[in-house]
Amino acid sequence: QNKEIYTYFIETFGNYLYDANSVLRNDAYYAAVLEHAVASPWMDPDKKTTYRNMLDLVRKNMPGMHVADFAFINKDGAQRRFYELNGEPRLLILYDPVCAPCSEVIQQVAKSQSLATWVDHGTLKVIAVSPVGDLRHWQAYQTNLPRKWVNGFDVSGTIVQERLFDLKMFPTFYLIDEGNHVVLKDTDLQEVLSYMQFNSKQ
Repeated sequence: QNKEIYTYFIETFGNYLYDANSVLRNDAYYAAVLEHAVASPWMDPDKKTTYRNMLDLVRKNMPGMHVADFAFINKDGAQRRFYELNGEPRLLILYDPVCAPCSEVIQQVAKSQSLATWVDHGTLKVIAVSPVGDLRHWQAYQTNLPRKWVNGFDVSGTIVQERLFDLKMFPTFYLIDEGNHVVLKDTDLQEVLSYMQFNSKQ
């Protein structure tokens, strides 16, 4: 009975702290829950393996850590790496070009006057990368993105195959500083705007 109760609470914590649609989502808190689960004698061994794998994923790209580097092709077909595009803070958007909700959210970002001003002044760089889908769909979607954004496609599929990022849903936003450290993980437009307004001189 103790095992059943313990498992129930662990799963409930996951629903609140890890679900992409939860307003209480918090990877740092959920990582602590997972650490307890994988060390607990009350947790089923098979579920421990699942939670251990999940813990490895959740721990990636936490605020303060160096963000995972990756290669992609840009709209001209040139091979680039994320770390090459440093010098100013970067908003990394990982998206699916055929995802309707993605398109709605990305259009909200594209219409932000504050964001456009920071991009124009070189205070912020926006890098939108599709880690999934078909190359032709990505190419067709390029007209939906502002010209001053960097638009990329992970042609090798490395981001997904090597689980470089915890992709709960699309689009996923990360704010990265000039030194490639994660400032905001799995964030949203409002948090990015608030951070930039407080920290930007422009």
